[in-house]
Amino acid sequence: MRITRFILIISVLVSLLIPIGTATAADSAAGSAVDDAANNAASSAANNTAGYAAGYTSASVDIRSSIIFKDTPVDYALKGDDFDSWAITPMIWSGVYYKINTNASTEKMYIYPYSGSSPMTFNEDHTAAERPSKVDIYYETFPIVTNYSYKNWTYGVTDEGKSQYGVYSTINLFGDSYVLISPDNYVLNPGEKELEYKYTPEMTKLVELVIDKSSKYNRSAGEEISLGNGYVVIPEEIDVMRQKVKLNLYKDDVLLDSAVVYAGSGSSNCSDDDDDDNDRSKDKSDSSSDTGNTANSASYDNSDTMISKGDVLGEKNVTYFRCRVSSIFDGADHPIVEINGVWLIDFETAFEVEDADFGYFKEDGIGPDSIKYKAENIGVTENTTIPLGGKTNFETLGIFLPHSWGFYVKNIETAAKSYEIRSHILTSDNYKEGIEAFNFAGFYSDRYTGTGSEKFSILVDDLGYSNRVIPEGCLTYVITPVSTNYRGGLEGNYYVMGLLGNTYIPFSETNTQKMMELLITTGVKRTLAVGQPFVLGNYSIVPTAIDVAGNKVYLEILRDGESIGNSTVSTNGDEAGKTWTLNKTVLGDEVTVAKIYVDMVFQGDSDSFVVLEGIWLADYTTAREISTSDEFEKLDFIGQNNVDGINQLVFISNEEIVLESNKKIELTDGFTLKVASNRSTLRFYLSTTESLRNSSSSDRSTGDSENESKDTNDTNDTEISADSASVENSNSGFASDSDSSSSSWKSDVIAASGILTIFAGAGFLFWNKNGKK
Repeated sequence: MRITRFILIISVLVSLLIPIGTATAADSAAGSAVDDAANNAASSAANNTAGYAAGYTSASVDIRSSIIFKDTPVDYALKGDDFDSWAITPMIWSGVYYKINTNASTEKMYIYPYSGSSPMTFNEDHTAAERPSKVDIYYETFPIVTNYSYKNWTYGVTDEGKSQYGVYSTINLFGDSYVLISPDNYVLNPGEKELEYKYTPEMTKLVELVIDKSSKYNRSAGEEISLGNGYVVIPEEIDVMRQKVKLNLYKDDVLLDSAVVYAGSGSSNCSDDDDDDNDRSKDKSDSSSDTGNTANSASYDNSDTMISKGDVLGEKNVTYFRCRVSSIFDGADHPIVEINGVWLIDFETAFEVEDADFGYFKEDGIGPDSIKYKAENIGVTENTTIPLGGKTNFETLGIFLPHSWGFYVKNIETAAKSYEIRSHILTSDNYKEGIEAFNFAGFYSDRYTGTGSEKFSILVDDLGYSNRVIPEGCLTYVITPVSTNYRGGLEGNYYVMGLLGNTYIPFSETNTQKMMELLITTGVKRTLAVGQPFVLGNYSIVPTAIDVAGNKVYLEILRDGESIGNSTVSTNGDEAGKTWTLNKTVLGDEVTVAKIYVDMVFQGDSDSFVVLEGIWLADYTTAREISTSDEFEKLDFIGQNNVDGINQLVFISNEEIVLESNKKIELTDGFTLKVASNRSTLRFYLSTTESLRNSSSSDRSTGDSENESKDTNDTNDTEISADSASVENSNSGFASDSDSSSSSWKSDVIAASGILTIFAGAGFLFWNKNGKK
């Protein structure tokens, strides 16, 4: 066994002689120039903004597509053969609907590049021959039939005696899911073919789906179930003997509907319009939105289900709420009702597609089978984020030169829930390409070059539907630290790498087993007064004294209020003389933990100020050293492998892995292989999960248990404060700038200097699984 393992390790190391691709020196230099330009632009925008803004906090999850580089082959255009386009589909982007078991997808996006006013030229291998100056983007989405989560909502039986399950039509639009409105918003279940349908409601009228759950909720009388969007359902008058309960549905404390429902399969329901003394309720005739949508009456198809209907965008008797009572029983102290099916649409969110443009996207055709949008003449430059529509954005890399450029699309998610971040879809045809940062947002990737440091590989020749076995040692995970430039006025470069979704700074390119987390790297200018802290989580940078006449500042870095270093920095002399480098002994080695570039000091009306143009700070308290004795579940760390003077970290699988159909395989530390249920075709992907929460919210989510967790929506601001951003197990967030300066400094600085400044969001550098700054 040990000999076999030794042979496996040797074979893996031989296979790693070709390193993961890294950016060229020209790219790095260009990245520095681009960063300087971006910093100057950000600084100029900040100084031209009326007001002093600080302490922005937000939390979001970026779901990014694969990165399209200059040498990425394109697909032929669907609109004709006159020129080519890049296709953004669920195969390379988890931001759109995709069901791996059936290979079903509903959204497509095609990006048509131009050089000037003419279509861009391509090489014979369908790679780009030049850099695009603008793009047109076409988007198309198709409706799908969706089963209710509670499967037993039926509408009778077929001639063959089989149940016809209730279903409803949905459509995904720019990362959000909507229900298509019709008087009876369901169609008959077409059977096993989930994406076929016999009838589709008119696709011009859409409404947001709030909840579709078959979870169980046990409540006593007066205890609410929070459904989302301000909706709650409250049981009252629970009658155990007669097995019935009265349910009230509220929206923002306004009573929308009431019904008496029988548990299980009791006698028929009847409407209950008696006035109650419940201080939450108002007359149902007043429960209408300013859009003319109303929630009028309740009707029932099953005795155990409350169904509420109303008028939405001129459509009469649209079902907007369903709630199923499964049982009623005596609890320890009070009668209990158990609810195990809830479905709700928010009629106040209803809109017509003809009247709704999405950012750059304009409606380009509706029906009979799809909705089409187009966005034309989008200028393409470096380091640009363009909101296309809804939560969907088009983003370019920081390097956008004729020989080196890239772009991608992404959704910015802010709702408080868990998000799956997955790689591109792997099949028997492409699995040998492996999984890297450019096609998996769960890995670290440089914001400016698109360069990544991690790669999963499968060293099997004939993997397919009939051979699903990856032998021990034949799944490898290799980390190659990449060199990147400091930002702003800071000179030189440092190494950075990802490790299972987290971003680390290795102690050096050869001492890669020792590492620490990076807090921030930025070149955005920041103006601070004497004593004003720039806060980064439990760290802060403070100018404790400023000598304008002597062109110098006394800087101090604090951690948890305790000084970890200080220095006097002069603004005279060369770039190196304006830089403070702080070194500390960590894990027995002397390493750099902070670099700060001081641009200038100046005198305001009454206070002195310093301008910091480059900040790089690592959290040395997170330092760790990995060894071959560490456990990584199905992976073993076997040591370092030197390639071109850089020590890679090499992991191999420690057991046989079988890609059985319809299986989730936990590899390590939240990373999972998910395999399709199709036995005749091998299809799988690598994924991880990001959870977004906001502790300040009082709304409760509709979890799959009786004790629901908090449900919130976070804002999507530019800056993220390390001590208040609430991203758990984040995989693709940027390591960005943040500022938590106290509010008292805002008025003091404005009054003292009259200088209106804003701390703009930094040119983001990292996709970082944890989203920690």
